Amino acid sequence: MINGVKNNIKHLITSKGRAKFWFIDDFISCGNNSSVRKALQQLVQEEMLLRISQGVYYYPKIDRELGLGVLYPSKESTALAIAKHYKMKVAPTGAFALNALGLTNQMQTVVAFYTNGRARQIDLGENVYIRFLHTSNQLLFEYNSYWMVLAIQAMLELGEKQITESVRNRLAEIKTKVCERDFTHDLRIAPIWAQEILRKL
Repeated sequence: MINGVKNNIKHLITSKGRAKFWFIDDFISCGNNSSVRKALQQLVQEEMLLRISQGVYYYPKIDRELGLGVLYPSKESTALAIAKHYKMKVAPTGAFALNALGLTNQMQTVVAFYTNGRARQIDLGENVYIRFLHTSNQLLFEYNSYWMVLAIQAMLELGEKQITESVRNRLAEIKTKVCERDFTHDLRIAPIWAQEILRKL
C-alpha cells in the first residue's frame, strides 16, 4: 500500500515541476494521513524531496551545469509560500526589507513578516525561524506591488534622515521593477516624506 501511495505522490509532484513547495494536505487524494506521512518520509530519505519544516516540503531544482547540486529555497520564498498556502496576507518587516534589498549585511536567523492572521513561528532547523507577527495595520496589506512594500518598509526602518545617496540608488533600481499603475496606487499609501523621495527618483 505504501508503495502505491508513494507512487501517486511522486507522480503528482513531478507533474508540477521543480522549485515548488508542497504541504501535507496537498496529498489528501493520494492516501490516508498515516500512509502519506510515511511516503513523504521515504521521499525525503531518497533525497527527492526536502523537508523544510513540519508538514512543508520542497521539490528542488538541481544544478548540474555548474555542479551546484540541490538548490535550496530562500527563507523569503519559503515564508511567502507558507503564507499563500494558508491564505495569510503578509508584509515584510522593516528589518527584513533592509536585508532583502541588500541595504544591510546583518545576517538574519529570524525572517519576520507581518500578517493579518494569527501569529506563528516556523522552525526551519539550525536555529533559523520564520516568524509571522500579527498586526492590525491593514494599510500594509493594501500595496499592489511586493517591491513597493519592501522599499517603503525599508525606508521606514531607516528613517527619513538616513536615506543616503546609495539608498536612493537602490530604491531607483527597485522603482524600475514596478509598473506605473502599481507605483501610482502604492505611493498614496506611503508616508508623505517617502512619497516625495520616491517621486524624485
